[in-house]
Amino acid sequence: MAPGRRRLDGPRPAGSTGPRPTDNAQDNTHMLAVNRKLDFRFHRSTHAYQLDLPNT
Repeated sequence: MAPGRRRLDGPRPAGSTGPRPTDNAQDNTHMLAVNRKLDFRFHRSTHAYQLDLPNT
């Protein structure tokens, strides 16, 4: 596994409890289907915007 990454089912930091966050794009239907199969629940939605700036 790449440095700086940890498995979702691996050890968690001390004092860390509760559900594990996931995030998927709304158009990633395959991963959303996996999340539903694993009984993950929708919690919140975020939006990201990107502006293309002209090269100067």
